[in-house]
Amino acid sequence: MLSWDMMGYYLYLPATFIYGDLLELKFIPQIMETYQPSSYFYQAHSHENGNQIMSYTLGLSIFYFPFFLLGHLIASLSSYPADGFSLPYQFSIYLGGGFYSLLGLALIRHLLKRYFTDGLVAATLFILIIGTNYFHYSLLENPMAHTYLFMLYAWCVYLSIKWYEKHQLKHAILLGFCIGLAILLRPSEIVMTFIPILWGITNVKAIKERLLLIWQYKHQLGALVFTAFLVGMLQFTYWKLSTGDWVYYSYGNIGFDFLHPHLSKGLIGIRKGWLVYTPVMALALLGFIPFYKKYKPLFWPFLLYIIANIYFVFSWDVWWYGGSFGCRALVQSYAILLFPLCSFLSWIWSRKLKALRYLTAVLVAGAMLLNLFQDWQYRHKMFSSEGMNPYVYKLIFGKTKIDKQVIKQFEYKDIFAPAGYTPQQTLFQENYATTNISNRTKKQAASDSISIIVNKNYPFLTAIDKPLKDLTITAGNNNKEQWIRASVQAWFEKYLWNYSKFSTLVIRFESADGTPILYRHVKLNNLIGNHTISKANHLYGIPKTWDKVWLDVKIPPSLKATDYVKIYVHNPHASPMFIDDFEVQLLQK
Repeated sequence: MLSWDMMGYYLYLPATFIYGDLLELKFIPQIMETYQPSSYFYQAHSHENGNQIMSYTLGLSIFYFPFFLLGHLIASLSSYPADGFSLPYQFSIYLGGGFYSLLGLALIRHLLKRYFTDGLVAATLFILIIGTNYFHYSLLENPMAHTYLFMLYAWCVYLSIKWYEKHQLKHAILLGFCIGLAILLRPSEIVMTFIPILWGITNVKAIKERLLLIWQYKHQLGALVFTAFLVGMLQFTYWKLSTGDWVYYSYGNIGFDFLHPHLSKGLIGIRKGWLVYTPVMALALLGFIPFYKKYKPLFWPFLLYIIANIYFVFSWDVWWYGGSFGCRALVQSYAILLFPLCSFLSWIWSRKLKALRYLTAVLVAGAMLLNLFQDWQYRHKMFSSEGMNPYVYKLIFGKTKIDKQVIKQFEYKDIFAPAGYTPQQTLFQENYATTNISNRTKKQAASDSISIIVNKNYPFLTAIDKPLKDLTITAGNNNKEQWIRASVQAWFEKYLWNYSKFSTLVIRFESADGTPILYRHVKLNNLIGNHTISKANHLYGIPKTWDKVWLDVKIPPSLKATDYVKIYVHNPHASPMFIDDFEVQLLQK
């Protein structure tokens, strides 16, 4: 629960309340070694003044805080380490995520019932939970920010309604607190301000009336802005203490490119397309049509918020948002999209044509089943967490088991020689029985008593590193298609959930001056052992098993005699990979 990005959001709490080390984070190496929360420590970075600066804002830590205290109490009264990361802390933070998810659902139900029937609201919430990736981020990765923000968006709508009904100072202050918290969680949530600012505006005349209303209640609105600023001061104060500046950009070279948003990729692309993995939300977008006709005071603030939010979300450089199921950055906006979704369902069920109702029911049921099934595939590591490609998506669609050779194609699809291509010539062969290299070992071996250990101390095991002209390729000629096959026997000791710690078998071509021409690799840890993928840890191969892993690459027709062929095993990590029987062959029809 306290790994990867979630560790970054959470880190403020143990650093402050357990270690008293918010600036240097000297306790991190021990935590990384003990719990392996990520493959490397990216949740903070070094500043020129020597401090470690958190990469993420502290908003989620505010929500985590009471459950952090609960975890610390349990750890202190038990045999678990009171170190901020042991099981009591993880359980408590997960419990907190469930609490805030349920709170958000209860609040959005209360709001929807103001406009729609109870039965329709129940159906819509059922679709939300079963048919969207809200299921994943409320149940499986709930320490992430999205369901917390879902709750804040529901609260923002509630407070907007209350302020425009009664114009009371308390609602203005609470609205400022809500907006401040949302921005403190994710600064891009400043788009939330569209909702209260545009609330109830239906025409040009209403805009003029709104300006008069703002002037009439300027003191309350001043209190709103001041409250939001006070919430933001928590982050400004941290930045001042850690960097010496009140405002600091902690995301490095990553940022927004508003002139080149990735809209088509983000909405309908196979890699992480929102409507590909959460297709039921297409009905919510269609629902804006009947929503406009019946609920005009809500239409413009909701529509303009959705447009602005989608634009913001997909203008981010890392528009796929790292390892995630579907487009996680839009989960919080479901609190707004449920209104037009409800409106669409209401409109459909008011039609006399029963066939339209049945068709909608079938489409919704299909979308819900697809969501649950693809979430199951994602959790069983059949999906690449950083994003799919159309070729692999087609290969795994509807599958509960996939052959390990399919995994090779998560990165590349052109790593199998076509049928009919067979080995014609051996370019390199070594079983290391008589080698004198320093990283030979007798701990493990495939065909004899010696193998080669590849780890952070000996990160490369090279078979070929020479120009094409020195390979003395005799089979065929330049007019015929030729492939190179590299194969090794490989063995690793234990499964690591920390899946970035993989070893690779690499074939690369580059010019004499080092300019890349072609690069292909396969991840050895994923492919060891004869198995189909049906359990989560099987994606990472079967430990303590010798197995042959191979990679085919077509020799580029444009390759010159002076261009280099480089074939090697690479493992920069501490967890060792043992290699034996390294062979390189030329394949041709």
